[in-house]
This record gives sequence, structure tokens and C-alpha cells, in this order.
Amino acid sequence: MLSPVQQLLHQYAQGERDFKQLNLSALGLYQADLQGILLSGADLSGLCLAEAVLCRAILVGTVLVNANLRQAFLEQANLCRANLRQANLWRAQLKAADLNNARLTEAILCYADLSHSRLEGAHLQGADLSHANLSQANLRQANLRQANLMGANLSSAVLADADLHQANLVGADLRGSLLRSAHLTPETQIAEKWRQVWQILNWEQEGRDLVGRDLSEANLCGGYLHSAQLDEANLADADLSQVILCRASLQKANLRQARLLQADLQGSNLREANFVHADLRGANLREAHLGGADLTSANLQGADLSQAVLQGTRLDAQTQLDPKWKQVWRVLNQPRSGWSLARANLADAYLRRAYLQQADLTGADLRGADLREADLQEANLSQTDLRGTNLRGANLNGALFKGSLYDEYTFL
Repeated sequence: MLSPVQQLLHQYAQGERDFKQLNLSALGLYQADLQGILLSGADLSGLCLAEAVLCRAILVGTVLVNANLRQAFLEQANLCRANLRQANLWRAQLKAADLNNARLTEAILCYADLSHSRLEGAHLQGADLSHANLSQANLRQANLRQANLMGANLSSAVLADADLHQANLVGADLRGSLLRSAHLTPETQIAEKWRQVWQILNWEQEGRDLVGRDLSEANLCGGYLHSAQLDEANLADADLSQVILCRASLQKANLRQARLLQADLQGSNLREANFVHADLRGANLREAHLGGADLTSANLQGADLSQAVLQGTRLDAQTQLDPKWKQVWRVLNQPRSGWSLARANLADAYLRRAYLQQADLTGADLRGADLREADLQEANLSQTDLRGTNLRGANLNGALFKGSLYDEYTFL
């Protein structure tokens, strides 16, 4: 007569895949090949499944308390709501597995591969996840109280609303991980850099002193850094999308390859900052000072550079900048007489002290532009829209203004 395990393997070999509600408690399936098997609701407590192949297995609600799954292959397995309390998953392969709401209390998961896995609402209290690979894993609302995450790879992992009370994250890689609304306490062991990132995302505070800090590769998306002091800070490869950086100072900061999509940098000091290969699409750079900043190979499509200072800013052929602002940059940084700017859109441009002698500005839109102390000698400004334009101190000797538009906010 076949034993229960032999019967299972025999039926599996015959093509049977549905073994839900099976009770194989305390028996062994060492190195068994059970890919795609359906064991939902089965009681496999204490079972030896070490090195077993369970890729794409359906184990929804399966009881695997104290089970031995050392070095088991569970890629893309569905373990949703499974009970793996105190199970041994040392070096188990769980890439892209579904462990949502699974019970993994005090489970051994050190060196396990959980990359791209789903662990939303998972119970991981006291679990050993040291040196585990959790890159791009979703741990939203997971309970990680007193969990050991020493040396774990949590790069780009989602830890939003995760409970990290008294967890050990010493040496953990948190590059790009989402820490918004994660629950940390003073007892949570975590590197100062990542605690700082967590504070930025969860404590709204103006004027933070972050001069010279290393925030490289941090996920600060949506953070609040209004008026922050970030001079000479390292923000290379950081995600600063939609971050509030109004009136912040980032002089000489390193933002190489940083993501700043729709970031609010209005009025910020960006002198001599490094934006090489940075993504600034849709960013608000109104009134920002970019003097000496390096924007080579940066993407500024859709960015608002109204009244932004572009003197001395470095661009190259790979810099993606809307034509209007590329023209403003040229005027400021490639001075020559006789510019052909007829019907050009230069509204709200910062052109202070620009050299525009004999320039043809016929029909140009200069509304709200700053042309203080600009050299417009013998320039043609006929039919130019000068409403709200500031021309205080400009050299207007011999300039033509036939048919130009003015209003009460035009300063001559």
C-alpha cells in the first residue's frame, strides 16, 4: 500500500494537481517536484519540503507551521493568507511570490530571495530576514515588529504604513525604498541617513539644516523641504519628484541623475549645482538662481523658468529645454549685437543686463520680462508687447518703440 506521500506523488505524476484540504502533517517531500500544485487549505505543519520545487504552486491559506522549506523553490507561488509561523525558509526562492496577509511570525527567512514579492499586511513579527533580498517587494502595512532585517536588501521596496517598531535594519540597503507613513520608534535600529529620509517624508518642517548631508539614492518623492539648507548635499540618483523645495538653498549640491519631476523649486538657490542627466520635467523653477549650474544632458521639458537666472548656466546639445528658454539662455550667454528675435516669446524671461544692441524685437512678447540694465541701444521694439516689462536702467538710446504696448506696470 502506498503511503500518503507516495500516493500524492503518484497522483501528481498522473497529472492530478488539486490536493487542497490534504493532511500530510509531519511527513516529508524533500526535493519533490510539485510545480503548480494546488494545496490551498492543506495542513502541511512540520512537513519537510526542503529543496522542493513549488514554483507557481497554489498554497492559499495553507498551514505550514514549523515546516522545513530550506532552499525551496517557490517563485511566483501563491501563499496568500498561508500560515508559515516559525517555518524555516532559509535561502528559499520566493521571487514574485504572493504572501499578502501571510503569517510568518518568527519564521526564518535569512538569505531568502523575496524580490518583487507581495507582502502587504504580512505578519513578520520577530522574523529573521537578515540578508534577505526584498528589493522591489511590497511590504505595505506589514507587521515587522522586532524583525531582524540586518543586511537585508530593501532597495525600492514599499514600506508605507509598515510597522518597524524595534526592528533591526542595521546595514540594510534602503536605496529608493518608500518610507512614507512607515512606523519607526527610537528603538528601531536604522542608519542615520535613512532615519533622516524618514523624517523628511513624515515630519513637515521648514528650514531643515541638511548642509553637506548624504541623501543619495533616497526616495524623497513628495517630501517637504521648504527653505531647507542643502548646500553641498549629495542628492545624486535621489527621487525628488513633487518635492517642495521652495526658497531652498542647494548651492553646489550634487543632483546628478536625480529625478525632480514636477518638483517645486521656486525661488531656490541652485548656483553651481550639478544637474547632469537630471530629470526636471515639469519642474517649477520660477525665480530660481541657476547661475553656474551644470544642466548638461538634463531634461527640462515643460519646466517653468519664468524669471529664472540662467547666466553662466551650462547646457549642451543633449540638454532638453523648451525652445523659449533655450533662446533666453542664448541671449544671456552668447552675447552679440543684432539678435533676430522678431515675434519671439520672451514673456517673464529674466534678461537683466542682457546685451541686445541692434536686436530685432519687432512684435516680440516681452510681458513681465526683466530687462533692467539691459543694453537695447538701437534695438527695434516696434509693436512689442511691453506690458508689465521692467526696463529700469536699460540703455534705450536710439531704440524704436513704434506701436509698442504698455500698461501701468511697464517701468521705463
